[in-house]
Amino acid sequence: MYASKKLLINKGILPPPTRAQFQRVQVVNPVVANEWLIQLPNGVSVSFSGVADKSVLAAVLNTAAVIE
Repeated sequence: MYASKKLLINKGILPPPTRAQFQRVQVVNPVVANEWLIQLPNGVSVSFSGVADKSVLAAVLNTAAVIE
């Protein structure tokens, strides 16, 4: 799939990626009692407590990542 995507980008059918796919993670303090604070490169912070459901967390972070 990656090779096909790259081929489509090279042909101009798909736009090139506009942002980095991965970001460096820095653990400031160990997680205590499932309290989370995630600071994104665009300045947006997301905080919550409890168990992190990966699908909901992915949706929230993807939405927050495009906020300017």
